[in-house]
Amino acid sequence: METIQFKNFPEAKLKCRFFVLFFIFTILFLTPCLCFSEEILKFNVPFSKVAPVRTTTLYGASNSIKVKMPASDRWQIKKAVLNFSYINSTALLQSRSRLVVWLNEHPVAQITLAPQLPEGKVSVNLPVNLIKTGYNELKFTVAQHHTLECEDPSSPELWTTIEFDKASFDFEIALKKVPEELTAISNFLFDSKSFIKHEINLVIPEPKEELIEAAMIVASGIALKFEYRPVNFTVSQNIKNGVDNIVIGNSIFIKELTGDLFPANGAYIKLKTLPGEPYHALIILKGDSVEEIKKSALAFATVNFPFPKSSLMKVEDIKTIPKPPKIGKSTLLPGYEYFFKDLGFFTTNFQGMGAKSVSMDFKIPSDTFLKPNSFVTIKLNFSYGSGMRKDSTLNIQINGKYVTSIYLENIRGGLIRNYLIDIPLSLFKPGYNQITFTAVLSPLITGYCEFVQTENLQLTIFEDSKILLPKASYWTEMPNINLFFIDAFPFSRPYDFSNSGIYLTEKNNEILSSAINLIAMASQKAGYIPVNLKASFDIAKLKDKNLLIVGTITKIPEKILKTGNIKTEPNGSFVYYLSKNFEKSESSLNSKIRSIIEKIFPLTKTKSDYDYNKSLINLSSNLEGNFLVISEFASPYKSRNTAIIISSIDKKQIYEGISVLWEPSISAKTSGSMVIFEPSNPEDTLYAYKGEDVYYLGNLGFFTSLTSWIYAHPVLFTLLIILIIAIMAFFIFRFIREFKRSRMDEKKN
Repeated sequence: METIQFKNFPEAKLKCRFFVLFFIFTILFLTPCLCFSEEILKFNVPFSKVAPVRTTTLYGASNSIKVKMPASDRWQIKKAVLNFSYINSTALLQSRSRLVVWLNEHPVAQITLAPQLPEGKVSVNLPVNLIKTGYNELKFTVAQHHTLECEDPSSPELWTTIEFDKASFDFEIALKKVPEELTAISNFLFDSKSFIKHEINLVIPEPKEELIEAAMIVASGIALKFEYRPVNFTVSQNIKNGVDNIVIGNSIFIKELTGDLFPANGAYIKLKTLPGEPYHALIILKGDSVEEIKKSALAFATVNFPFPKSSLMKVEDIKTIPKPPKIGKSTLLPGYEYFFKDLGFFTTNFQGMGAKSVSMDFKIPSDTFLKPNSFVTIKLNFSYGSGMRKDSTLNIQINGKYVTSIYLENIRGGLIRNYLIDIPLSLFKPGYNQITFTAVLSPLITGYCEFVQTENLQLTIFEDSKILLPKASYWTEMPNINLFFIDAFPFSRPYDFSNSGIYLTEKNNEILSSAINLIAMASQKAGYIPVNLKASFDIAKLKDKNLLIVGTITKIPEKILKTGNIKTEPNGSFVYYLSKNFEKSESSLNSKIRSIIEKIFPLTKTKSDYDYNKSLINLSSNLEGNFLVISEFASPYKSRNTAIIISSIDKKQIYEGISVLWEPSISAKTSGSMVIFEPSNPEDTLYAYKGEDVYYLGNLGFFTSLTSWIYAHPVLFTLLIILIIAIMAFFIFRFIREFKRSRMDEKKN
């Protein structure tokens, strides 16, 4: 039996070694600040949230579709699985028909297209070593044949449909450690390539108006950096674990909260990691005066170039542009010319047989009055290959409607610059629009058992092509809640939100969080920072502005509720009042006169947009439960101003309801003067109503206003014209009679 004797080690040395070992054990295993566990996030996300593509059918013997899959700089992807379903033609030959999935030019899956099993579901493991930071190319290619003999490559039975609407991704990711450099603000923390919903906590010492305004500027800047991605903001007086935090306050508050020391004067921005959480950021915006706080908030929100590679920066000065910039968020402003790349359309190549499409999405300001006698001019730069048949074309659609084609008649191909296309402005609409280019390329030589050359079937549209929207008047019918969710109209006019204010009914974090989310959403839709938006708990300070009213229904002034057709009940519920309009049929004479006038004075407005005799039915309903109500109406304090109430019985429902409205599929359903829905189930409970109280915003100018009046009052206009003709005929008759009498007198003399 072997024993170990301690007598060979002096007692003092033994104790010393014991304490050293105990200290090392404590450092390695018990100190949470130095031992960080990697946080793995597992989630399933619909394909449409990753790439804006719909269910697509691939026709012909060979065809493909490419989509871009983003990967955030902040992620370390551990696992990625693509799930999708497909339907193929039952006429395909199984041994020669394949669907192949490619990731960054590497094949990752091959699916046999069997006619006996024409429907299938596939889960494809995407190798994480092939996924790079930025945008990755996912390509779906098909080879489709229905015979072993010679075949027509464009046979209609050669098709496969990929159901992207039902597709999804399963991801397992780990967050990377946040670098303690300000450069992380621009290219790491707030990244539009991250398609999961983010939460950011804004920390302010107290609910003071100037701090709330600074928080709204900060939240709006973050929302713009995320582009079209939703993001949720919370407001508190303490740091929140597990999320990124932004602290806004003076040096005393920051010292008490984080322990960071700053000079007494000056605006500063500092970035560090959360204590004990290196995967989340703590950003400090310091200012000891109202001016300094706003200066640090504006610098954080508006700077669109990389910050310095340091953790601390002093903001010496910042200036904002007083005039509206030429470019909003994918917005065409009347009177300006834009490159396609300004609207997110980059050089695109079409190759091969079959019709292939690519779209360019943009917005026209929602209050633009579109006259049909004006034209949108497109200066298209493109090239196409030689050796194509003369019936090859480039088709152009506006909002899904065919407009025109470019005839690719030169067999030698060509490079064309500034090809002019004039499209009537009336084919567009205020708000969201889409121009679709579809290339239909045909080979020159075809025939039974002929070799069909397809490599030369190419067409490229260049990103330096231009689009010009003509000058237009601004005029629109109100109320229309949907305009707020298009480009925050009318609160984003002017573009610094200086004519708008937000009235907060209560000083609690839930209402503040709701209001800040609403403003961040509005800023993202408009594409501008609300530099001069005012926030107040006193509505008297905002009477001369457009009003956003956020708060529980019982705290909103009775005058505002009455104007918004809402009345509170003693039991805590509230009643809404609506007027439904039912138009009487128009007389045949009036209809004929209107059709004649429309040919002379064409307008985009239809007859239902003008005032006719209507039957009114007043409706009222008790609204109980967890509903959110949005009501828009003319401000009771100042003419030509607008007010919007966003309210519920419960303040938590207000926050949840506004969070739901980040989703385009929900906000796109809003319209009219009142919207009601249950935040927990908005898809099935959202209802929009149009009331009777109509007002108009904008200025058409004299001639456009005259044309509008003529179209709205055809009978009166006809009577006026008859009266004018009668008066002119009377004076002409008198003139001729007097002239004839004078000539007769001259002859007698």
